[in-house]
Amino acid sequence: VTNALAHALHISPRRCCQDTLAVACEALRAHPTHLVLWFDQAHEIDLPTLKDLPTIAESDLQSEQTISVVFSGLPTLLKRLDAPELFPLRRRIDARVMLQGLRRSEVAPFLEHRFGAEIAERVPSQVHDELFERTQGAPAVIDQVVKKALARTPQGAVTGDTLHGAFDLYDI
Repeated sequence: VTNALAHALHISPRRCCQDTLAVACEALRAHPTHLVLWFDQAHEIDLPTLKDLPTIAESDLQSEQTISVVFSGLPTLLKRLDAPELFPLRRRIDARVMLQGLRRSEVAPFLEHRFGAEIAERVPSQVHDELFERTQGAPAVIDQVVKKALARTPQGAVTGDTLHGAFDLYDI
């Protein structure tokens, strides 16, 4: 991660990680911006890399923080961060936000927002319960299933059978 940071800052890696990190922090202090390292799919990061991240985030305790680290990943990331060897990292996490699926009452407003009122009306409220249950309220999955169901029903209301066909396409 330190080498990737150095590369992004156009800094040649030094002979050791700490030296590279020190030069990177110097370069960051010279910039008027605050760097955010965003790790998408963080649940796939190996343990040694996760263990090194506090070193990067707190590389220069003498000056204002120049780097923030953001993780996004599946719920298994929370379990990984609970590992005893990651306690130094876990205790440095200031905010924890977990995105949940929609509530059942949010399905109709989501469909209206996503597809517009006229098209959302083509997905009758009778199928909303099953749509919610089978997608576990995940907006992206609801979006994909409804798109497929609408594509299979060029006109009129989406039927339960059409919705089932869309679920089958996504193995839901």
